[in-house]
Amino acid sequence: MKSTHKLWYSAPAATWNEALPLGNGRIGAMFFGGAVESHLQLNEDTIWSGYPRSYPRPGNADTLADIRRMLDEGRYAEAEVETSYRFTGPDCQSYLPMGDLYITFDGERAEDYTRELDIEKGIACAKYLLDGNAVSQEVFISHPDQALVMQILAEKPINVRISLTSQLKHITDAHMGVLMLDGLCPNNRIPQGVSPDDPSLCPDDPAKQGISFRAALTAETNGETSNESNALSITNATRIVIRMTARTSFNGLDKHPQLEGRNAAAACALDMNRVRALDYSTLKARHCADFASYMNRVDFVLGGEKNDLPTDARLEAFGETQEDAGLVELMFQYGRYLTVAASRPGTRATNLQGIWNDNIRPPWFCGFTTNINTEMNYWPTEAMNLSEMHEPLFTFLEGLRKTGAVCAREWYNARGMVTHHNIDIWGHASPANAVFKGDPVFPFIPQCTFWPMSSAWMSRHMMDHFLYTMDYEFLAEKALPVLRDCVQFFVDVMVEVENGYYAVSPATSPENTYIENGVNQGVAKASAMNNAIVRELFANYIAALDLLHINEGLREKVEALLPKVMPYAIGSKGQLLEWEKEFQEADPRHRHVSHLYGLHPSHQITPDETPDLAAAAKQTLIVRGDEGTGWSLGWKINFWARLFDGEHALTLLKRQLRLVDPSDSTASMKGGGTYPNLLDAHPPFQIDGNFGACAGIGELFVQSRPDALLLLPALPSEWTEFAISGIKAMHDMEVSIEKSADGIRAVIKASRRPLSPIPVSLMGKAVGTIAAPGEYVFTA
Repeated sequence: MKSTHKLWYSAPAATWNEALPLGNGRIGAMFFGGAVESHLQLNEDTIWSGYPRSYPRPGNADTLADIRRMLDEGRYAEAEVETSYRFTGPDCQSYLPMGDLYITFDGERAEDYTRELDIEKGIACAKYLLDGNAVSQEVFISHPDQALVMQILAEKPINVRISLTSQLKHITDAHMGVLMLDGLCPNNRIPQGVSPDDPSLCPDDPAKQGISFRAALTAETNGETSNESNALSITNATRIVIRMTARTSFNGLDKHPQLEGRNAAAACALDMNRVRALDYSTLKARHCADFASYMNRVDFVLGGEKNDLPTDARLEAFGETQEDAGLVELMFQYGRYLTVAASRPGTRATNLQGIWNDNIRPPWFCGFTTNINTEMNYWPTEAMNLSEMHEPLFTFLEGLRKTGAVCAREWYNARGMVTHHNIDIWGHASPANAVFKGDPVFPFIPQCTFWPMSSAWMSRHMMDHFLYTMDYEFLAEKALPVLRDCVQFFVDVMVEVENGYYAVSPATSPENTYIENGVNQGVAKASAMNNAIVRELFANYIAALDLLHINEGLREKVEALLPKVMPYAIGSKGQLLEWEKEFQEADPRHRHVSHLYGLHPSHQITPDETPDLAAAAKQTLIVRGDEGTGWSLGWKINFWARLFDGEHALTLLKRQLRLVDPSDSTASMKGGGTYPNLLDAHPPFQIDGNFGACAGIGELFVQSRPDALLLLPALPSEWTEFAISGIKAMHDMEVSIEKSADGIRAVIKASRRPLSPIPVSLMGKAVGTIAAPGEYVFTA
């Protein structure tokens, strides 16, 4: 990275939302950097409640037909109740914190304190004077060596105490210089008022136990080490190197973590033996080389004066001046950093908080919310030149073929696979109970729970991966089986709803409602988002078959059904309709804008090819307004970029960069922004907004479609000078663009022949076509 980016602060973190995230895709830590007591809050991406379970349908074989009949007869309220009670099951399990690492120093007064995170190298550090003694802490989490590594240096000898603890059921032991923490996850979500180690959650019967885990820690030092019952004590040291490894018994979504689980202790010991064989300088060099190899693929520099303020002060100042181009650079690269830190091949897909969570009852279970959030986590991955980091999502989808097939068969009497809006590590595929409305007669919220579209949405990521990499083996062996299973389900369940058009029915538009006969309703005959997802899924399936020269019987059914998928419709205000007809909207400024799926992430609606629909999408955004949660702002940045309106996109980006009080984690549906550590504030913290903003910034510079490459389609006027390089485009192309006083110069490196000749535009003007491998230069 030519543009070196760091987050830095003049004080330790007082709250979690000020701590700095580190990770290797599997192990995560939040570095508080305390001078007298240094705290790292720890996670491991397979520490979840529960174990594999099946969730039978509460209704019967006639339930869907009954709901459809009610909708046909205009009995929407009855259909809502029927969906709530007879087509909703138990909720998902929770992602949980592993524990906490504390390093307590003998000392009282800290001065000249700085704390920083180098996002190029993935290293956090703190430096200060402790009672006049120069002390430094440096920490990273290595992917090559699967360990958290920390070095503490002091000018004069220091005394420290190192301890591990957990909010979950656990025991700790220090023996022969090794500190061990053995823990047990609860077998279910932890209810309010119930301890995590309650016998009902952690019984003695292994068949009813959840995931077990072990963390092991050693401390290499030039001082003296002694073992306490649950800590290591080090005296007279000027150098301490901490190595920590962690493993769990999780062995797959369909394997019981105790009866069929992995040996966490043995795996942890194997990691520790490997990491102890390497000295600190080697561990650091291996980590930096690995991390920087991804971060250095893309460079981004905006013109403007350098800002040397601490990051939290920069955010505060930005709220007043709206000027700090370097903060936009930092936010962009931070999205890439979080991708590298949270999603690596072989790890779990990123959840609502990536891999970072300190709460045993986290908001929305810190799960995989797949009606926007999980997908948004991976929006930047291909374009930001981090294609390898997409793999956990694909592995997640492959696993869901198992549980999704069971759900399709038992809940819908259908073939293929289906998943809904909330999923956990065990592949929970059925409709999951949401929050209570408070009415005992109407307890669930079907506009959240009943949404059988998530595996189909996620499958588009597989097609995108192929289009960016041109990996035919991936398309044949990974993508096509998922596409086929998703297609088969919808071929089986779609029904004619009106005027010869077909839809997924009953339908919802994620989390939004309309008013019918004076009552808020979530269930309808059809929704624009569902139709758009199915339309794209069918097209991707047919395209995959063509690319692989495969013919199969299912294709004929898809080709017959595709033109019958209910089309978009425009309402009386010029807006895109969200449901099958123009209902009164219950919340015109709702955070979800699901009916614009065709604008983004899909390419079904574009200003140049479908101007009427693009105008309707624009009117929809105007009505929705610019407020929203953090992730909603991130989505709207992308929407406005796709409408070629960089000014409005930048307005939303600036809104997302509003500083949010780090002590504020109260759930809000309107007040999105950014915490001092640059993590997205829903609030509370959700990581999706970081990825949405990163992807949106990229869309201002490069928009890649299967049949077109658009350079600078939505450049904000205030960005008069910049250089961006290493951005990926479909058909395995790499794009670099520079703008200076001398003009604009764009370079495209095409590694292979595209699937078809790709027209290129620069700032809206056609400049050429890419039809063969080579380097192409365009100027303006």
